[in-house]
Amino acid sequence: MVRLLPRFLFRLGTRALLARRAARRAPAVAYDAWGLRLSVGGQVRQALPWDAIAIVAIRIEDAVLPCPYWYVGNEETLLRIPNDAEGGPALFQDGFREHLAGYDTAAARAVIATAMASLDGGFIVWRSAAAI
Repeated sequence: MVRLLPRFLFRLGTRALLARRAARRAPAVAYDAWGLRLSVGGQVRQALPWDAIAIVAIRIEDAVLPCPYWYVGNEETLLRIPNDAEGGPALFQDGFREHLAGYDTAAARAVIATAMASLDGGFIVWRSAAAI
C-alpha cells in the first residue's frame, strides 16, 4: 500500500501537468465585427480584419496523419488555423457567412465536404471578387 501511494500521486500529478500544458498550447480562434484573432495560450498571435480577407482555403497536411488546416488571409497576412482549434466550428459555420460578402454557404459546404474526405490537397472555399 505504501509503495502504491507515491506511484498513484506521481501519475495523477503528471496527468494534471500534461493537461495544463496542452490547454496552454491549444490554438483558439475568435471573431467579432472587426475580424479574426488567432491566439495560442491566451495570447493573440495574429489578427486580420474582415475587409482584408481575400481567400479562405483548406489544405490537408500530412505529418503523420492527414490533418486539415484552414488558411485565411491575403498576400501579406495568412492565418493558419487547425481544423480542431477552439472556436473554429463557429467561425467556419457562421462567421464567414455573416462577415464575408459573396460567401455562398451551399457551395462552401460542398467544398468543405470534399476537402474533409480527402487525404491530401488544397481546396479554395471562398475568394473575394478582387482576388479572382
